[in-house]
Amino acid sequence: MSRLTIYIDPGCPWAWRTSLWAREIERLGAVQLDWKLFSLAEVNRDPEIVMDPAPASVAHRTLLLARREFGQKAFDKLYLALGHARWDNRGDIRDPAVIAAACTEAGLPGDLVERALADESTNEEVLAEHLESVERYRAFGVPWLVADDSPIGFYGPVISEVPSGDAALTLWEHTSWFLTQPAFFEIKRPH
Repeated sequence: MSRLTIYIDPGCPWAWRTSLWAREIERLGAVQLDWKLFSLAEVNRDPEIVMDPAPASVAHRTLLLARREFGQKAFDKLYLALGHARWDNRGDIRDPAVIAAACTEAGLPGDLVERALADESTNEEVLAEHLESVERYRAFGVPWLVADDSPIGFYGPVISEVPSGDAALTLWEHTSWFLTQPAFFEIKRPH
């Protein structure tokens, strides 16, 4: 079984869809998932206007604290609940109350959001995790995938529909091959 590290930003719809596929291939026994955080706000900030790094969002910080205190499965459950809140129910995951409700849905303590915001190290760790992906893998967006601690990773797959069953495994078969090819650079199609 492969270990698949997936970098996400909780506000990205592409990372959300890819995460649903990744959960499916984990359910089918093809991978074991490790979740990491990436900051699209940091990538997209204007360095001419803001000299400091972009602060991590409340959702990022809460996900980080959930993982720190309760492990990868807690991160997964909270990210799933945040995704349902944002993409299924059109909730604003910048709102601490929406994030607190997602914590409850994920079976996590109700004070997790408060504690994440009170602990400045959550902001620092989110930024450090983001910078690690940029420096180690030259990551520039999400979803960003790394298989089995490879020195290479890549952006994608970006999917408009989430495959299941054999189709999900077939996509993993092809994706995992690309993840092992250091000479592979890019494949695109028109929108």
